[in-house]
Amino acid sequence: TIILATWRITVLNRHAVAAEGGHRDGRFEKGAEMMSAEELTTRIAGIAALERLAKDYPDDYHVQCTKMICAFVRYRYFNFESENAQPLGTEKCPPEIETAAKVIGHRHMKRNRKIRKIEKKQEYQIDLSGSNLSGAFLRNSDFSFANLENVQFHTVELSFSNLVEAKLSYSCLSSSELSDVDRTDARLLGANISNSTLKRANLSGAYMYEANLSEANLAGANLSKAILQVPSGVAGTVAMTLGGRFATN
Repeated sequence: TIILATWRITVLNRHAVAAEGGHRDGRFEKGAEMMSAEELTTRIAGIAALERLAKDYPDDYHVQCTKMICAFVRYRYFNFESENAQPLGTEKCPPEIETAAKVIGHRHMKRNRKIRKIEKKQEYQIDLSGSNLSGAFLRNSDFSFANLENVQFHTVELSFSNLVEAKLSYSCLSSSELSDVDRTDARLLGANISNSTLKRANLSGAYMYEANLSEANLAGANLSKAILQVPSGVAGTVAMTLGGRFATN
């Protein structure tokens, strides 16, 4: 009798686990479906649904949901893929794209260590390459180690954000607010950072060869060991002042 009761409990537990697994998959499929809806509010609700699922079951769904949200950002309004790093316009970022980018940028908040561990274990890195985030308000976001190549960040608000070792080659960050950003060892090959504010930004070790820094405000920025390209004849003076290494034209 005891053996039979134990067997029944085991079977019931297995059925419960299977049902719960199906419920989770259903939540994922429903969220993804909502993100492709015509109504703006439904799309935003779909993003929120995947965010909740990732928080409820991080080990099983964090990476899966984050990949889906990243794909949404990349392809929903895909219109930028070049190595010229020129702004496409100053339009405000579509609300659902801004919402999705905030979910990605804030995924570590309050759960930093656990989420980083999950991403490292599954060898996952954020990929927003080629997306258009112009005009987005993304203050205090975490895009460290992310692939942000060819991203349109024109007039974006990214102050106090973490961009450590982010790949930003040929991205456009012109006329943006980048004060107090941490870009330690970031890769900014050919990036357009003209007319942007980078007060107190940490750019130590950043690779900025051929980056456009014209009219950028670098007051108080840390450029130690950064690699830049500057006109011949002034590299030595600038390197001594800022502690960086500079290639010449």
